[in-house]
Amino acid sequence: MKNEKDKEETELRKNLLSGDWVIIAPTRSKIPKKNNLGCPFCNLKNQETPILIYNNGKIVSDTKKWTTIVVPNKYPVFVPLMNEYSNKNKNYYRIKSPGSHELIITSDHNKKLYELGVKKIKEILDCYQSRIISLKKNKFVKYVFIFQNCGEKAGASQIHPHSQLITIPFIDKELTQIISNSKNYFKKNNKCLHCEIIEKELHERKRIIAENKSFIAYIPFAPKFVYQVIITPKKHNNLFEDISEEEKLDLAEIFKKILQKYNKKLNSPDYNFYLHNSPADNKNYNFFHWYFSLIPRLTYLAGFEIGANMEIITKYPEDQAQFLRK
Repeated sequence: MKNEKDKEETELRKNLLSGDWVIIAPTRSKIPKKNNLGCPFCNLKNQETPILIYNNGKIVSDTKKWTTIVVPNKYPVFVPLMNEYSNKNKNYYRIKSPGSHELIITSDHNKKLYELGVKKIKEILDCYQSRIISLKKNKFVKYVFIFQNCGEKAGASQIHPHSQLITIPFIDKELTQIISNSKNYFKKNNKCLHCEIIEKELHERKRIIAENKSFIAYIPFAPKFVYQVIITPKKHNNLFEDISEEEKLDLAEIFKKILQKYNKKLNSPDYNFYLHNSPADNKNYNFFHWYFSLIPRLTYLAGFEIGANMEIITKYPEDQAQFLRK
């Protein structure tokens, strides 16, 4: 019989039929639906002790003046001090593992990401880079998953703009498949698959939305969702944390441009974005190429999409790109 403390701990369970992992996180059910005390991210007294504080591009130690801040999530998916164990038998496979769940919060309650200046967006990227470098040193971290949910349809529980970071004790199923495909292509062709895709997109120019010196933003040949956009470096790089200061400014610029297009052309939709980066398991992933995926939440998944894991896209990617480019 589990005690009350055990019930609060996160547990990973594997579906033996599909191979998918599910996270059982009871603490997430405690997220308040409404807060009569105001925005919890504007009043940092309600948050955990900050991990990283920026004030206009500089790291500071005082929370009196800040523009971007990293704090532990009060309602985490994983808890850093949890005892690690695994239990495998004939029918079930479960894992309890330590981990981190952090929030990267911008100071302005009313400004969405595309409304921020390029330097303020770069500051968010600075936090991503810094936290990946720090967290990947922990032995229980196999992957650092960074994402942002904007709006109710995208799963955001707070209006105040923020990103999230969750460390995972294994590599998720989707990224595992992407890494496998990239590795097999490299073995066969001695070339990076994503570099080949970028070269083709730059040559055809049918699905490109925007580009600058360092980055390209395009709609995939076979997108996961309508108006999905991939942002990736033109130069081969398998580690996001190796990004330079100049490249972070270029990335911030193209992020702003794509989200502005979403706002203007798609009537400010709710959206998600996430980073696909090399894992933190000390293996060689030189064949991989990191990228951000941006997904506006314009449609709902129906029975076929959920059951067959096969999305139905109602508009050709080339037409989607043309519409966003205008």
